[in-house]
Amino acid sequence: MDIRHLEVLVAIADERSFTRAAGNLHITQSAMSQLVKRIEGELGFAIFDRGRSPIEPTEAGRRFLPQARTIVHSYARALDVAQGADGAAPLTLGAAPTLARELFPMVLELAAARALDPAPRLVEASSGELGALLARGLVDVVALASTAATSAMAYSPILRCDIVAVAGAAAFRGDRDVLSAADLAKRALLLPKAGGVRTHLSGFLAAMGDIDIAFESASSDSLVGMAAIGAGVALVPELVVSATMLARFPEVRVLRIHEGPPPVETGIGERQHHPHPSRVSVLRELVRDAFAACHPGLVLG
Repeated sequence: MDIRHLEVLVAIADERSFTRAAGNLHITQSAMSQLVKRIEGELGFAIFDRGRSPIEPTEAGRRFLPQARTIVHSYARALDVAQGADGAAPLTLGAAPTLARELFPMVLELAAARALDPAPRLVEASSGELGALLARGLVDVVALASTAATSAMAYSPILRCDIVAVAGAAAFRGDRDVLSAADLAKRALLLPKAGGVRTHLSGFLAAMGDIDIAFESASSDSLVGMAAIGAGVALVPELVVSATMLARFPEVRVLRIHEGPPPVETGIGERQHHPHPSRVSVLRELVRDAFAACHPGLVLG
């Protein structure tokens, strides 16, 4: 077994799909499947449960993969040091505002803890802008909703969360904690502006018929703040409603939506055929770990 084999296992675990992992690594799915069988034969145990969709690690795989990920990360870091990458320009991470608020500080905290030098540059932009920046080579890795991912990037899902309704405490009396689409259709709505999450909501909103859109914003803080003063009901991803957010707006209530929009998936997009793949691998793992630290209950796998 060599480091490439571990990289393949980690890629499959990240994607939870042989097909997507094969595409990201530019090999055929059949070749990847055969390789994994050889690796599992060498190890003496199965890494993945192929009977489940999406693919999940076996119990042995769950114990093995974190160690494999550490080895891959250490190898990439060692390679960069040997090649003099420490003197190179920093890579750039872009994120949509909804994610950047918590993700960026955690990325810098982890980068400092791991003595990553240089630390990544950070760029906040809308989901649509991030795709353009990535295509032009102005950012190296982006964090965004899956609905904003393009065919020009290699995309890996990281977390999945529900869309929830946020309203002022006075809007819904009692201990009610679930709304229906019919309930929402009677309310003034506070919605994300055009982009990843709004695109994700489009089918659900269309099915509701004639709705009252009271306010639109690219800022989740603005949507929740408007909900707090009773201006309407905000529809936002669950990950937005963090402990920090609730501390800022203690008067809001968070309600589930019965038969609401499908969960929104968020992940990492990368430039295709990046000239420094080992450095991108380090940044990718840094972002994944930052997501896990910020939203441990929402991370896939």
